[in-house]
Amino acid sequence: MPVGLRFRNSAGTVQVDESYRNLAFRERRGIALSGAAEISYHDIAITGGNVVVAMYSQYYAPILLAVSVSGSTWTYRWGFSYRSAGNPTSDTAYLYIFDDPPAVSSAVGVRVRDAGGTIVYHSDVKPLILAGDPQSSASSFTGTSGRVYAPLILSASIFSVFGSGNFFNNTFALRAAGNVIAPVEVTMGIGSAGVSSTGLYAPVDVTGYV
Repeated sequence: MPVGLRFRNSAGTVQVDESYRNLAFRERRGIALSGAAEISYHDIAITGGNVVVAMYSQYYAPILLAVSVSGSTWTYRWGFSYRSAGNPTSDTAYLYIFDDPPAVSSAVGVRVRDAGGTIVYHSDVKPLILAGDPQSSASSFTGTSGRVYAPLILSASIFSVFGSGNFFNNTFALRAAGNVIAPVEVTMGIGSAGVSSTGLYAPVDVTGYV
């Protein structure tokens, strides 16, 4: 890039230039959950360019079942498994939705565009902040006390378990409570032998993202 703007850190690594891409926080959307059904299903339609969703749910274990895209409409299909043991039978799960940086109007700040005029960085928007490396959905995460984290599912978790004369397909759902993300094993139904993937997720810091 012969002309333009670059940001480097103290180690000399380029952090922002015209080839930089980061997703920005767009909205927090609530899903009202109630009852003690084994799994309830919700289809969430979101309009955007490159949408990703981190899901925060404390008393119902969320399972990302499918993502489909038609034009600019992204449809996320989630299942929620109620966890008993004295937990409330109603709760609100929160989707933290991230997308390309919007065209924010501001008199003060930094805005970087690529050669095509697309905004690739804007200092006024809240970025997608990964709080750690991707990790197995079978493992828990504990972040900084006082912060709030939500898991961003990177690959699906599904594996076969044999019991009562049948193979069952199980998955690791990821519940979040404050600074802790913890897996919960959920049975999805009759399955088959040989299915084995514990999945991957990344912890996202969503503190103050409302």
